[in-house]
Amino acid sequence: MTLETVSLIANATQTGLMIVFGLWIKHFVEQQIKSKDASIQSLESVIKAKDAEIAGLAKESSPVVVAKYQQIKIFADDMAQNSIDLQKRLEASEAERLTLTTSMENQLLQARRETLGVITSSFSRAFAQLRNSENPSYGGQDLMTVLTAVVGDVTELTRKLVPGR
Repeated sequence: MTLETVSLIANATQTGLMIVFGLWIKHFVEQQIKSKDASIQSLESVIKAKDAEIAGLAKESSPVVVAKYQQIKIFADDMAQNSIDLQKRLEASEAERLTLTTSMENQLLQARRETLGVITSSFSRAFAQLRNSENPSYGGQDLMTVLTAVVGDVTELTRKLVPGR
């Protein structure tokens, strides 16, 4: 055996092994593709079943979800309207309170003016009586009578202005 013969046999063996290996790889790949196709078909049937189940659930739950959404929307609208109404009532109450407070302050000022006027006029009358008195030596008794009358006028006015006193 010469070198040429050994080289030729080695090349032929190598080529034969490559052909056999190539055929085996082709067969292996074909088997893998068939297995993959079978898996895909079985998974497609599972997907179709799940899609049908999801569609059924969507048909069943859609009206419920829409109804709940409507209820929540109505509740939110009602609460917003209630809040607006309460805000308006609060503003009206505040305005009424301010009006009443101003009115009461005005009445109090008027009552104070009236009281001061009555006290001033009572003292003016009393001192005018004392000044016009014919008896300059009244000995304090006439003064006491005049002051008692002034206190009586002030007390009567206070009872009119402040009920329950």
